[in-house]
Amino acid sequence: MSDKKNFLLYTVGRFISLFGDGMQSAIVSLFILSLTGSVKKMGLFFLYLSVINIIFLPISGVISDKFNRKKLMVILDILNGSIFLILGFLISKNNINIYTYTAFATLLGIFGNIYSVSTSAMLPNIVSKDYLLKATSSMVTLFSINVIISPAIGGFLYATIGIKYIFLFNGISFIASAIIEMFIKYKHLNAQKKLKIKNIFNDYFEGLKYVNNNKSIRYYVFLVTTFIILLRPLFTIVYPILIKDTLKMDLKYFGLVSSLLAVGTLTGSIIVKKIKNSNSVKNSILIQTLSFFVLAFLTSFNVSKYNFIIFPIVCIVTSIFGFAIVLRNIPINVFIQKNTENEFLGRVFSVRNLLQKILTTGSILLYSIVFDKINISYGLLIFGTINLLFFLIFNILGNVKNIQIQSEEA
Repeated sequence: MSDKKNFLLYTVGRFISLFGDGMQSAIVSLFILSLTGSVKKMGLFFLYLSVINIIFLPISGVISDKFNRKKLMVILDILNGSIFLILGFLISKNNINIYTYTAFATLLGIFGNIYSVSTSAMLPNIVSKDYLLKATSSMVTLFSINVIISPAIGGFLYATIGIKYIFLFNGISFIASAIIEMFIKYKHLNAQKKLKIKNIFNDYFEGLKYVNNNKSIRYYVFLVTTFIILLRPLFTIVYPILIKDTLKMDLKYFGLVSSLLAVGTLTGSIIVKKIKNSNSVKNSILIQTLSFFVLAFLTSFNVSKYNFIIFPIVCIVTSIFGFAIVLRNIPINVFIQKNTENEFLGRVFSVRNLLQKILTTGSILLYSIVFDKINISYGLLIFGTINLLFFLIFNILGNVKNIQIQSEEA
């Protein structure tokens, strides 16, 4: 089977399930609020899911490296689909409460972690190395399209037909995805072993040791993680403050800004395949740093009466952020996929994901404290300066600029 046909099956399968999941994710907070009637309980629910994700990510990497990744992909889609069908049925019978939903959401979170790590680690096994950059950028293109359209469709369907049908559609989409994925041609390279509970963390620490001992892999895992933890809280903490308090605009515009981040990533995923020079990662970090300073400058004076001018600039800067993220992450992901031994690939991705989740949670807390105490423009200047310092440190510690050439030649 050709790379293109094999990758098409992989992509269609993932996109169908991600589309259904994207619709559900967009409205789950409204559903939790309707079940509990409490913003505090809703916050505790999402905090609980974050903790579950952090706890089970190491296990996800080990499972991905020990078992056939295609079988995991198919089985997990069937399990996820079954859960959503059960949820749809329970809602139709008015037999659902927050505790029941939390139990199912826990399973969905665990299965989602295993699925994400396994499918990421599986990609180098179903396409050739020469096709890997194109395949990775194509996946990001589809994910970006999904981020743009699935929340809008999910919100519309929630308002018109209700969450019951969204869950039922989601269940069907996961099972349809599993059927398509059965036709992927995949050769399992790792020896399948019994998973012993007592050995899980030993196996995970083997992966952690592998990352630590491999200078290039360690360097790029930490590079991606560092700049993600600087950027993600920007949209969680800073943008609502910027739009509501600084620009004095309705929070509905926050949704528009968020969608423009996806537009930026979509544009970047299309362009990155055509970039031939070796400076994409270095340039992306410079773009991100400059964007911090642009936002800081825009908020350094009273801009509320000029919001009709400032807001479009914020939208453009947000799209540039999205573009920079992809310009950095795709070449790095391809490099990791090409230069990591197959038996460790799942654990390398789980190490990266675990670092990102833990440090992102900490950075959101830090941003919250800082922006609660000082003016938004000063806060942006501080984090923009930190971004610049990290860029200089990474330039000193490693050769950032050569990653794209290395990833193509590896």
